[in-house]
Amino acid sequence: MKPIKVLSLFLMAGAVTLASCGNSESSTTTTTTDTATLGEKVSAAVDTAKAALTPDPNKSFVSDASSDNTKEIAWIQAGIDHGTSKELKAHAKMMLKDHKALGDQVAGYASKKSIEVPTVDTTGLASINEKPGKDWDKAWVDKMVDAHNDAIDKFEKAQGKVTDPDLKAIIDGALPKLHTHLDMMKGMQDKMSK
Repeated sequence: MKPIKVLSLFLMAGAVTLASCGNSESSTTTTTTDTATLGEKVSAAVDTAKAALTPDPNKSFVSDASSDNTKEIAWIQAGIDHGTSKELKAHAKMMLKDHKALGDQVAGYASKKSIEVPTVDTTGLASINEKPGKDWDKAWVDKMVDAHNDAIDKFEKAQGKVTDPDLKAIIDGALPKLHTHLDMMKGMQDKMSK
């Protein structure tokens, strides 16, 4: 409900209260009944206004997940394009496939539920200052560890917040893959630090 409607209800409540000021008992009885009914209406209007101002957890998650996944796909593609390690490129190709599938699932859900997802400009997003080589590969793996830690954290928190069973199913299906990606990247991180 828009703030103007809530304000209108408050103004109506004041007008009813002023108009009902009289000396007769019937006026007082009517006022009490009308005020109780009006009070209930005002309370309901306030609850509706609060609900309108509270973000929908399903929409919030879809928006964040879509945006984050698009950015991660750009980073994964950078690994394929600029990485020098065969293992890094192989892992990046596998992760790219999984993240594109996740993106398709989230986009399909958003379309089905008429949720608008943000457009993300990934131009120049996935850049590392290092020249291609071992240092670049290490910086990329570090970025992937951080990104997957963040994604897992968001997905796990969303499990308790989202209300739509279809969206919960997408989250439940994505988490094992995200954990697999994180484990792979941590394994590479350990190898590179030796």
